[in-house]
Formats: sequence, C-alpha cells, structure tokens
Amino acid sequence: MSNPIPHKTKVQVLHQWIQVIPRDRIAENNDIGRGTVSNIIKQFKTTVPDIDLMRETALQIKKEDLEIFTYAASIRLRRLLEQLNITEDQVENLLEEISIYCFKQQITPKDFVLKINEVSDLAMDLQTPIHKLPSFVNQLSSHKGKLEREIANKKQEYNQVIKENEKYVDELQEFIAKKHLLPKLNEMQQLLNSKINTLDLATKESCDLAKENYQLKAILAKDDILPYEFTEANKKLDLSGDNKPLDKKEIAAIVYELYYYPSDHINIIKTMRQRIKQQQHEFEINNQ
Repeated sequence: MSNPIPHKTKVQVLHQWIQVIPRDRIAENNDIGRGTVSNIIKQFKTTVPDIDLMRETALQIKKEDLEIFTYAASIRLRRLLEQLNITEDQVENLLEEISIYCFKQQITPKDFVLKINEVSDLAMDLQTPIHKLPSFVNQLSSHKGKLEREIANKKQEYNQVIKENEKYVDELQEFIAKKHLLPKLNEMQQLLNSKINTLDLATKESCDLAKENYQLKAILAKDDILPYEFTEANKKLDLSGDNKPLDKKEIAAIVYELYYYPSDHINIIKTMRQRIKQQQHEFEINNQ
C-alpha cells in the first residue's frame, strides 16, 4: 500500500497546472512521477468541475503575456467594489473626475492619491470626520485670525509701553554702562557724608561761639563799668610808667584776646584765679 500524497504537494501541483506548466516539469519540480501528477489533477476535476475552464482562462492570460496574479487582483478588486456597493460606472466616473482635477492642478494622479491619504490621516489625528474637515478648517482659520488680531494689539501695546518708557530705558542703559563706577560713587558718598557731618559740627560750634561772642559784646557794650574804676586803673598804670589812658574799648579787646586765645595768657589766668580765690576766701570770712 502506497503512502498518501501530502496536501502541500497537491496544492503545489494544482497551482503549477493552472499556470499551464507541462506535467513533466510539474513532476520534476515536485519530485514525483508524471502519473501522480495526472492522478492529482483527475481527483481535483471531480471536486471542481470548472477546473478545465480555469486552466483555459489561465492559458489565455498567459498568451496575453499576463500573470495569473494580475487576474486574481482584478477579481479581488471587483469583490471589494461589491462589498462597498459601488458600481464600475461610478468608479470610472470618479477616475475621470480625478484625471480632470489633476490636469487642472498640474499634479499626477499618484500625488492626488497620496494627498487623499494625508487628508484621511489628518482627519483621524483631529478625530474629525473627513466630510466635516472644511467646517473644522474654517473654525481654525477664524480662531487663527482672532489670535493674529490679539497679537497685533499686544504688539501695539508693547510698542506704546516702550515709547512711554523710552526715557527710563535710556537711563537704565546708561546706568548699566556706568555700573562699574557704583562702588567708587558709594565711597565718595560716604566721604561726602563724613565731610557734611564735620561741617555740621563746625557750623554748630561756630554758632555757639558767635552766640557767646554776641553775649560778650553785649556785656562789654553796657555802661556798667564805673568811671571810678577807669580813674583808679589809669592812676596805677601811670605809676607803673604806662601813661596811656584805659577805656572801655581797650578793655573789650583785652577780654576778647583772653577769651579766644587763653593759651597765650597763662600768667594772667593764674593771677585772676588767685584773685578770685582770695575774694571768695574773704567773702567766706566776712559771712561767718
């Protein structure tokens, strides 16, 4: 009892036979006998009655220098149209419209199909039905126009702010250019503040001295010195060999000199201190 013919071998034999390959070559290609090839074909004819018609069709296709797969693709395309409920006339009309459109737009039908695919992909990305793309694009265009107007307004506002603050911008740029001088400026400011403080102290002391001087002059300007004192003083000066009369003006000059330049008159200060001390002592004795 012979082994059964493998299913794969049967398929290959039938495929090659439909392609109008001679039986001897089919047997050689599949490493089987010519009789085995005939048995497979005979068995298949009993299952598919139109097998001879299919082979005749394949023979005709081969004469036209076509491949069986080209014919199969045509069959597949026709079945696809039937599933979509589209007639051949509708497809032909569509192809004619596409051809006219491509001619007017100066593009190839291949590029047109690519663009159709791009539009389809875009619709999927936007999650928008393709027939609603025009209205969606119009919405985007309207929104784009609104954004452009807002941008134009913002630019106008920005330019207005720049114009209003142009002076401060120039000052800021000048400051940045001279920023390295800031430490020196701070140092000079501190020195100036110190000089101002010193000047304030000197001014205060000057005011105090002026006030005291004014008070001293006011005291000397009074006629409180008794004429007797001038007479006695002149007598004593005359006895000492100084016959120049002493008056109130000279006394004021002496007091001024003593007040402002005490270091030059230490002996006089000592004598005055001794006299004041003696007067205080005599006053305390008289009051006991």
